[in-house]
Amino acid sequence: MPTPDASLPRRRFLQSLAAAGAVNLLPSAMPAAEPTPAITPRKIKLGFDNFSIRGFRWKAPRQIEYAATLKIDVLFISDLDSYESLEDGYLRDQAKKAHDLGLEIYAGGWSICPTSKSFRNKWGTAEEHLALGIRVAKAVGQRVRMQVAAADGPAARGEAFRQAHTHEEGRAPGGSGAPPCSARTLVSPEHGSGRTRPGRAPAGRTGSGSRPTG
Repeated sequence: MPTPDASLPRRRFLQSLAAAGAVNLLPSAMPAAEPTPAITPRKIKLGFDNFSIRGFRWKAPRQIEYAATLKIDVLFISDLDSYESLEDGYLRDQAKKAHDLGLEIYAGGWSICPTSKSFRNKWGTAEEHLALGIRVAKAVGQRVRMQVAAADGPAARGEAFRQAHTHEEGRAPGGSGAPPCSARTLVSPEHGSGRTRPGRAPAGRTGSGSRPTG
């Protein structure tokens, strides 16, 4: 610590005292800065709905081949008519073909609401259609299936409808008939020419016009 010097002005002495104290407060060694962890960006899968290429009238194998040429990640097959067969073996073969080409197949279907004008009984009752759709989704390797509930009328709007028509773990509309399946179905009400979808759809939907009944 500096000692007073008669020849040193008082102000200079106080300045030297403060400087000495500041030096004593400095750490002996500065800790090294920790490296910032690298942030891995989340990859968003890119795909398309086969409805956007419906004009070609291709079945699933040709749709898969075309999707592969676009170097995308997902092909959303949103109707049952695109499959040449609904047998599990055929569906697994299409899933393998897609996988070998670097693709995933997402499965979907049209209306399962018997009160909707867009509902068709081509695949049986609403319960049978839903159960079939869930089985198809499982066969192509998916645990989630996109399914439209209704396309018209006041029933297709509002949270009450969405709650009443959300089916999980294979429970069918009304809670009867469909066999239990370990899968989930994302149900989206559609009405008019536009589409309203709570939640996320598996892949982007493009195009317009009438929907297939699958």
